[in-house]
Amino acid sequence: MARLGSNIRSLFLSEVARRILGFLAVAYMARILGVSGFGTVMIGLTVLSYVSLGGSAGIHVFGTRGVAAGTLEFSPGELLGARLLNTAVAYVLVGLVTVAFVADSPLRMVILVTSASGFITALFLEWLYQGKERMSENAIARTIGAGVYLAVIVFGVRTPDDLRTAAFAAIAGDIASTGFLLSRYIQEFGPLDIRISFHQWMSLMRKALPFGAGSLLGHLSTNFPVIAIGIMLGSADAGVFSGANKLVFFLLMIDRILGTVLLPASARLHSASRESLRSALEETLRWIVILGLPLAVGGTLLGSELVVLVYGNAFASAGPVFAVLIWYVFLTMVHTVYTSGVMAAGGEIRYRNVMIMSAALYGITVTAGTAFWGVMGAAVGVLASEGITVIAMRNAMESVCDPVRPARFGRTALAAFTLAVVILLLPTFHVLVTVLIGCVSYALALMTFRVVSWNDMKTLTQRII
Repeated sequence: MARLGSNIRSLFLSEVARRILGFLAVAYMARILGVSGFGTVMIGLTVLSYVSLGGSAGIHVFGTRGVAAGTLEFSPGELLGARLLNTAVAYVLVGLVTVAFVADSPLRMVILVTSASGFITALFLEWLYQGKERMSENAIARTIGAGVYLAVIVFGVRTPDDLRTAAFAAIAGDIASTGFLLSRYIQEFGPLDIRISFHQWMSLMRKALPFGAGSLLGHLSTNFPVIAIGIMLGSADAGVFSGANKLVFFLLMIDRILGTVLLPASARLHSASRESLRSALEETLRWIVILGLPLAVGGTLLGSELVVLVYGNAFASAGPVFAVLIWYVFLTMVHTVYTSGVMAAGGEIRYRNVMIMSAALYGITVTAGTAFWGVMGAAVGVLASEGITVIAMRNAMESVCDPVRPARFGRTALAAFTLAVVILLLPTFHVLVTVLIGCVSYALALMTFRVVSWNDMKTLTQRII
């Protein structure tokens, strides 16, 4: 329990710091580059995420579970060698497609420069320290990278024409994060022998691909809207969607902490007993509903004001998009609980199958939504697809684990409804004052409807601290 509390503290402090630094970088870029330039950079970063995930191809999840369970049969150097080989293939494919089909010269440059950072992330040892449940190293690395990224953006991006500098900022941040973990590894374990062997690569990929297929498909799904909007509507509309989406990404730090801690912990608990895993997942789901539901309700009602506060009036059209996408935060956190149960119980094939279905669903709903209703249609497509995916992943988890249900869901929903009424009845205040009043009213409603007790708070505090 002490290890869990230490990990949560490290990840929470890191995620808060990293998301704030990233948030400042995004807000600054949006105001300097404008809607179109911001959309161009966001498209480049999205393509980079594809290159990085294609380079990993499930190796990071395979490595994390193997280290956590003490069953990893490949050396870290062999895993990194395979990731470098995969990244080279992914980058070449992206480069060919970009040169052949992207006519816009600035966008082509941003994609090619930003995607090169995939070779840096291939050497990122976050998965190893996550498997060891030593999250402080990862927390420091991520924070350093975010700080370097912000510094390059602030000092290097001064006009709408500084797209190249914005692209290089991603490389600089990844070099800082990766370099920190590599230096820590060498200090603790000695030189890192990176090996690229075709025989080892074949053996490793046969075992990692079930993890990689699901992760890649899931990532393709959630990042597809930016690419689809960029292709169908242009960089300006991609900038509008990205403005809303980046605020959602900031709030997803909760899910980031949850997923990072929950996967190795679930693997360890499942090896002890099914009941231990079920109990932990059920308690986690309960707190997700308590924290996530008011976040979604409040975000829907105050979305437009929050977007204008962050980006300025130029991004006012992103407000209604954020009001829809905020529910993605809640659904994704629930999704993470079910995914952790599936993966911990050895259900990676079921996980892959759900993600294949999800990828197809995202492709259909986002494309159709964008074609018929523009940016808002893409947001609705994302939400509908994620909702169906959550249901499918719950069913997959229940096929390998005991069912998990959140306690006192009806009372929690009633407290969230109270929050909505309070916000709607309040006179016109500054949005931050409204948020504060809403938080207080929701906390009082939780106590009034006996959703949580002081003993619950005491227990939660003891587990974290």
